[in-house]
Amino acid sequence: VTGDAEPLVTGPTQEYEVSQSGSLLYTQPRHVTGYTLNLVDETGSKELYRSGEPISHPRFSANDRSLAVGIGSRGKADIWIFDVSGDESPIQLTTSRGIYPVWSADDRRIAYYRHNEGLFYQALESSGAPVRLVDFEGLAYPLQWTDDGLLYAQANARTNGDIYYQPIDGRRIPIETDEAVSVAAEISPDGRWIAYSRLESHRPDVFLRSFPDGERRWRVSPTGGSNPKPS
Repeated sequence: VTGDAEPLVTGPTQEYEVSQSGSLLYTQPRHVTGYTLNLVDETGSKELYRSGEPISHPRFSANDRSLAVGIGSRGKADIWIFDVSGDESPIQLTTSRGIYPVWSADDRRIAYYRHNEGLFYQALESSGAPVRLVDFEGLAYPLQWTDDGLLYAQANARTNGDIYYQPIDGRRIPIETDEAVSVAAEISPDGRWIAYSRLESHRPDVFLRSFPDGERRWRVSPTGGSNPKPS
């Protein structure tokens, strides 16, 4: 990549997500008109949705055709599904509080956090009740849903921020569970490594750990870093 950097977005932004095809999804607060959900792709920039309630944690599906977001304040938000093309109306997925959506690898289910109750998932093509994945009284944050299990972070009065991997069948695997704050983890495409942010010495750094054995670990950001994306 050569040349000068060009701004994609001007003004304040809250959260963003980049799809596999290179589209940018971001949320933006509007002090007068509320909050907006916006998309930037090869055709330009467009507003997908506007709400008087906060819009948070936008996530593309694996096929880049749909996106999930939380709409509402923490503790009262719900998960909504949007068609990226804008041809179909938004669908409210949860009706009993949900935030931090993460798509399953096959795009058929969405995992999410329910306030002080743990992590659940809801099938998109089913009217059945949500299924509990992790029972936890505190903040839990689903990070990545692979073919075999769910990577997530959790924190409460006893923990600063721990990372676990919960296989679909089997006992959960601790990734980082000491006194440091560990967040923003992602498993590499080949499934052999986990990259994650860890707060040490008053600054975040990026670490790499072998997976699933966890035997090898080292810092890969010499001057600080966060939100790693292994490739």
